Parts: sequence; structure tokens; C-alpha cells
Amino acid sequence: HSTLAAPTPCSRLKDQKFDHTRIVLAQEVTPNPVWAFPPSLFTAAADRSAREPVETQKPFCRVVGIIEKEINFEVWMPRDWNGKFQGVGNGGLTGALNYPAMGVALAHGYATASTDTGHRTEDGFFEDEWLEGHPERLVNFAYRAHHLLAQTAQRITSAHYGKPAAHAYFKGCSSGGWEGLSEAQRYPEDYDGIVAGAPAINLVQ
Repeated sequence: HSTLAAPTPCSRLKDQKFDHTRIVLAQEVTPNPVWAFPPSLFTAAADRSAREPVETQKPFCRVVGIIEKEINFEVWMPRDWNGKFQGVGNGGLTGALNYPAMGVALAHGYATASTDTGHRTEDGFFEDEWLEGHPERLVNFAYRAHHLLAQTAQRITSAHYGKPAAHAYFKGCSSGGWEGLSEAQRYPEDYDGIVAGAPAINLVQ
């Protein structure tokens, strides 16, 4: 069952208030004939491997925002919504948005969201310069950012479609796998189901 008409125009989401969140962009994306994903470590890796998409032909509402001080995120909501939501995980120590994973979810009709977990990396998956002198970034990276993403992105999804997602899922691999397990352990109300692939769970080490 798909919901074709979105009650709230995408651009109006820019003016809506969400807790501790600033919406910086709310735009209707209409591919002509394709829309290339923005640059990120994940987009570059997908381009090299050709295993995940780096563009889409599907029209959607794109919301770009910042939670608290520096937790960047995006929510993509397709016109042919399947009624469900999917948050996607990261990899390595990345502070980057996982656009290819969002693209896979979008292709299947999900409203989907990703976060850089509160820091930015541009050169490699295991950069750690962002950490020194910023203990709050470790906490955001470890678990807070994905919890706040789940809450905020699902509120934005509800605001756009006029009803909450019937089901919410999380999908991640490697660091994304332990992000999923952290969600299950700490915030079991955030998702109805979690796919945690190859979870790099020994974070203490």
C-alpha cells in the first residue's frame, strides 16, 4: 500500500519546529532524468565499487537539518511512500551521510534518514582528528546521534505525510551494525526491527 499524496508540501517543513533541531533546507527533488547524490565518503565509495546507487530517478522531499550543535542529518521522503521508515547506519569512524544506503531505501519506497553522528570526515573512513578535545563527539558517535536521528526523522516523516510510519526499521553494517545494536539495547522504542550486519561492537577497545 503506497501513499501517493503528501498532505504537507515539502517546502513548508522548513518552517516547522522540531525539538533541538534547525531545518536548513526543505526541497522537492524532481530528477531530470536522474538526481546525483551529494558528495560524501559513502558516495565516493559506492561510485568506486558500483555496488550501491549514486543517483536516483525517484522524486522525493529532501529535508536537511542539524540537531543540537553539530549533528547533521537528512531525511528523504518519496512520493510513492510505502508507509514505512528506514534509518541507515555509518561505517568506520565516519562523519558522513550515507547517501547510497538512503538511495537503496528510497528505491523501495521507504522514508529514510542518515546522520554524520556529529562530526565530519572527508578524507577516509578511519579519520580520528575530530575526536581530540571533544568528548561530547564520542558520546554522539557512540549512540546519541542515531537515537536523536530516529526521533527527529520520524517526527519529520509524520509531519510530511500527515501520519506516522506504520513500521520503522534500522539497517547498518560494520559501525552501522553496532549503531543498530546500541539502538536496540539503549532505545528499543526507536525501531520495530533492526538489521545489524558485521557489527563492530568492541567500542571500548
